[in-house]
Amino acid sequence: MKAIQNPNAFYSKNYLNENCQIDVDNNLAINEKTLFDFNPYKDDNILISDTRQVSFSIWFKDDFGQFVTREISTIILQNINWRSFKISAIMPDNSETQIVYLTENYEKDLVINIPNPVTAGKISITINDIQEQNDDVVRIGQMRICKFIMDLKATTKTEVQPVVDDGDLRTFNGTLASWTNFEKWGARITIENIKKEQLDLLKSFIKEDGYITIIPWYDFEPKDIYECLIKRGVIGTYAVNRWSGLISQSLQLEAKENAVN
Repeated sequence: MKAIQNPNAFYSKNYLNENCQIDVDNNLAINEKTLFDFNPYKDDNILISDTRQVSFSIWFKDDFGQFVTREISTIILQNINWRSFKISAIMPDNSETQIVYLTENYEKDLVINIPNPVTAGKISITINDIQEQNDDVVRIGQMRICKFIMDLKATTKTEVQPVVDDGDLRTFNGTLASWTNFEKWGARITIENIKKEQLDLLKSFIKEDGYITIIPWYDFEPKDIYECLIKRGVIGTYAVNRWSGLISQSLQLEAKENAVN
């Protein structure tokens, strides 16, 4: 068996959500929900139609609709057709910091790591060209804007537990029918040999937001990223190795989106 080389990586929840304000240049139509609908690989992931060039901005807002700043260190793009594009962060003083500028991108999935995290109230995206020359629409399956929390290079065990929804339904003619849905991804991840400071940092994000974004267990591919709810009931109990002082903790996760594998 080949060992998985990449560690589990934990990020904050996706700061791009239904609370954000999205402004599109030139009054073009935009399917905003495409950006955060938890379905990165559906077929109709059209961001804007009838154009190959577009600019739009994302203003961060909290649950109460108030403008806020977010500390950003990672942007994840899934299922895009962007060949040439630029992403910039707009700081509270209105200064602009370029995060990425690509002119010959042919990847559908990208993870953009920002070496020096930025605190921004707005993200600006300019798409200048798309990959398929016979296509006329800008596409994206999902955009995730997050803060990196940590990766776990220590021994880690992941037990995949598909989230099963099932039940019974009696039809009009009296027939009893049952249904089962295995689509959502779930897992129990046991993180071992971590320091208390690491556990406290992870707990602070869980307590504040409930959700974290995780690369769970595969050799890394962007399609294996999920935004997950962590059941709070398990976070308070952990095991301590009396000899090393290191901690083991089990986390039970349930993804917002459906699994793609």
